[in-house]
Amino acid sequence: MKKRIILFGTMLMVLMLLVGTISTVSAQPTLEEEIENAIALGLNWLKEQQQPDGGWGPVSSCERVAYTGLAVLKFETYALENGIDPLDMDYEYYDQVLGGLNYIMANKHPGSDFGCSGSYFTACTYVSH
Repeated sequence: MKKRIILFGTMLMVLMLLVGTISTVSAQPTLEEEIENAIALGLNWLKEQQQPDGGWGPVSSCERVAYTGLAVLKFETYALENGIDPLDMDYEYYDQVLGGLNYIMANKHPGSDFGCSGSYFTACTYVSH
């Protein structure tokens, strides 16, 4: 009888370990969930980097308008990929999009120049709006 109790107890412990392992495996996020979490973390980090004037990048840099254009583009792309209008006031990153676009337009120079020589910086800015 004592051997049966020990055997039953051992089998019960093994079963509990197996059930615990199975539930642990199923609780792990899928690859798609991991990707979505990484995107959310990246967007939140980018949101935190926006300066009070709406721009991104070093304050004294002429490339700042281009950095801002690329940041705004990412927020706009994320919205559009999720079927959201980036200029919808209910969009989670509406303030970042609007602030960035306002910064870009406030730093536009006569002749469509954004203060930096080179078409790369101008192109980065134009793709965002």
